Amino acid sequence: MTMPAHKARLCNVVRGANGYGFHLHGEKGKAGQSIQKVEPDSPAVEAGLKAGDRIIEVNGHNVEEENHQQVVARIKERSGETDLLVVDVEAEKYFKDNNIPITQELTENGTPDAESDSDKTDEEKPEVVAEDNTSSDSRRPRSCNLVRGESGYGFNLHSEKDKKGRFIRSVDPDSPAEAAGLKAGDRVIEVNGTNMEYDKHNELVNAIKQGGDQVDLLVVDELSDLFFQSCKVTPTAEHVSGSLPTPVEEPADTPSAPQASASSPADEPTPKATGNNQQANGFDPFAVDLNVLKEKSRQGKKKAPSSNWNNRQAIFNNL
Repeated sequence: MTMPAHKARLCNVVRGANGYGFHLHGEKGKAGQSIQKVEPDSPAVEAGLKAGDRIIEVNGHNVEEENHQQVVARIKERSGETDLLVVDVEAEKYFKDNNIPITQELTENGTPDAESDSDKTDEEKPEVVAEDNTSSDSRRPRSCNLVRGESGYGFNLHSEKDKKGRFIRSVDPDSPAEAAGLKAGDRVIEVNGTNMEYDKHNELVNAIKQGGDQVDLLVVDELSDLFFQSCKVTPTAEHVSGSLPTPVEEPADTPSAPQASASSPADEPTPKATGNNQQANGFDPFAVDLNVLKEKSRQGKKKAPSSNWNNRQAIFNNL
């Protein structure tokens, strides 16, 4: 059975007095951005944007692998208007499942389903191979775009004993924080693109408030935090979908060099070389005639200076 054609949509959004009228959203573990919300009676509505649309191109540039900050920068490249190539959820799934690149050519004719999966036999149905991205995605930081609701963002911050940084203490159910992918225990790395992982609590709160009704938080969970610590690298927005660093191997303890042991006791005098090089030839200083040693000893003795005992009282007083 032939299904309706899936199409991409090219939406030209002209900025109004209150902006474009849509909000971006990054999904956990997935590169790129989607339309989270479309304001009523806004330029986004007039252009045909819908909540849930996946952004494929911005002003002709493919942004499927770009993070939130990069997509926003693309939108700001043109003043007063922007062109967004988008697809809805069903169209995106169809194009991805059939390995069809999503380009502006699909905005006119689209691509129809040849037949539904229910019409295919087991032999005809394509084999679905689950790709294991757990090892990679679980180590990545997450970029969470929060749009303030009537009751706020729906999360609170706190500090943990013996741990540096600010953490998400709790996330309210059905809140903007939950929708953005924040989780209790996440550590905040960046606020609106600025690293604030070790800033004071009130500075972090002020930075969040300065964003108005929207804030971008780059966070890491415990596993991701440990991974980047092992790499000795600070997580950034580039690590959300880009290449990951490599853990640094700690060098093994270098054994200390063995100390040379003395062949004789430390207080034993070292024989001095004589003109006849007797020491080099195995000269034994103890083999010298005993009488000669005694005579040298007497010659070397000096008489101690006589003490002036008349001054001894002055000497003791000065001690």
